[in-house]
Amino acid sequence: MQSHHSSSPENVSDTNNTHHEIAFTPSMPPARINDLISRVLQVGVIASSTVIIIGLLLFLFQPDALKGQHLEDFPHTLDQFTSAIVHLQPLAIIMLGLIILIATPILRVVFSILAFYLEHDYRYVIITCIVLALLIFGMLLGKGGA
Repeated sequence: MQSHHSSSPENVSDTNNTHHEIAFTPSMPPARINDLISRVLQVGVIASSTVIIIGLLLFLFQPDALKGQHLEDFPHTLDQFTSAIVHLQPLAIIMLGLIILIATPILRVVFSILAFYLEHDYRYVIITCIVLALLIFGMLLGKGGA
């Protein structure tokens, strides 16, 4: 008597492939692309929150961190910012978390451009590139006005 369970390659691959890696491929279905874009947002928010919490915890372990600190002492250049992060200055760590948070939706737009390109939806590639250009332009304009 034969068993009703077949060990066809389809059944084997379904049972062995329960954990899916998310990566862009040209034949990726739109649902998987949406999963990847969603994952970018999740990871960005979690990373940002984690870094901000670390910065807040540093305040607890460095009670004198704000003593004598003025706005003009805060890092304004990339070198000052990098140095402040290396020296675990709480405000710089919190600022890093906020930068990650701001970069998250920008990365989402970049991943959307790739997704639309892989779907051969060139109209939305152009529209999303315009959105990215506006985001970058707005950031540059904001820095110039500061």
